[in-house]
Amino acid sequence: MKRKPSKRTKPKPPVPLLPVSERADYIVLASTPHTSILLSPEGGKSFLAELETHKVVTGEVVTVVSLGKSDRWPILRAKVIGCRIDAAAMGLKPLRLREQDTWDPAKEEWFSNEDWAQPILARGVRTVYALENVVPTRRKNVICEAVEMYASGMAKEASGLMRGLLIKDIRCLDAHAHLGNFTFDDTPEVAIRHYEVGVQVGGLSLGSSFDGVLEWSNLDNRPFLRCLHGYGLCLWRMKRMDEAKAAFERLLWLNPRDNQGARDCRAAVKAGERWVADLDPLVHIALQ
Repeated sequence: MKRKPSKRTKPKPPVPLLPVSERADYIVLASTPHTSILLSPEGGKSFLAELETHKVVTGEVVTVVSLGKSDRWPILRAKVIGCRIDAAAMGLKPLRLREQDTWDPAKEEWFSNEDWAQPILARGVRTVYALENVVPTRRKNVICEAVEMYASGMAKEASGLMRGLLIKDIRCLDAHAHLGNFTFDDTPEVAIRHYEVGVQVGGLSLGSSFDGVLEWSNLDNRPFLRCLHGYGLCLWRMKRMDEAKAAFERLLWLNPRDNQGARDCRAAVKAGERWVADLDPLVHIALQ
C-alpha cells in the first residue's frame, strides 16, 4: 500500500527577490558553515541564505551582493562584501529601563579611595535602574542548561540553544554573553564580536549620556554587565589596552560595587600587564 504524502511537509522557502549583482544589508539571526538565517532591517520574515567567503556571528549586519539562486537549495546565494556590528541599524525596540532606587557612594563605608573611584565619589547620588532581561522561551533555566551542556563537552548543543533564543529575539543579551563565553578560550576574535553585539543592543536603551547605576544584585542587569566584562577581557587579551581600560572603567561606573573584579582588570591593564591564561580563575568567576 502506498503511503499518502504527509500533509506536514514543509513548503520550500521562497528565494528573496534580490536580483543578481544587487546589494543589500541584512541582520544575521543565525549562522552555520553552510547557511545563515537573515532578516531585513526593515522587518518582514527571516529567510535562509548561502553566504560565501565570510564567517558571521549572530547580530552582525552584513552587506551582500546577490549571486542568484543556490545550486544546492532553493535559497539565495550571496557574497559578503561587508560586515559590521551596528545595533542602531537593526530597527530594534530598545529594552525597557526601569527606575528602581538611588545609590549614594558616601554611604558605602568600604568604597575605594583609588583613582578609579574619584569620579564616582564626586558625582554623588545616582539613580539605580533595572534593564529588561529578554529570554524568549517558557523553558525554565535555559541559560543554566546551556552552561551545563558546555561544561559537559556539548559545546555545539549549548551554542545551538543560545542561537535558538536569538532567532526568536535578538535582544536576548544573555545568549550573546554566553556565546562569547563559549568561544572565549579558543577564539577571542570571535568572542569579542558576540560580546560587542550584546553591548550595543543593551546600549540602545542606555544611550551615550546614561548616568545611572546597574547593580549586579539585580539579576536582570547581569546579562549586559557580562557582555561588557567579556568585551573588556577580549580587548585586553588582544592588546587593545586603551579600549580595555575604558571598558572596565565603564563597568565600574555602572556597577561601582564591582562584583566582577573590573577594578583588578583595570589596574592590570593600566600597568601594561599582558593578559595571561593564569588569570583564568578571575576570568571565569567574572563570567559566571
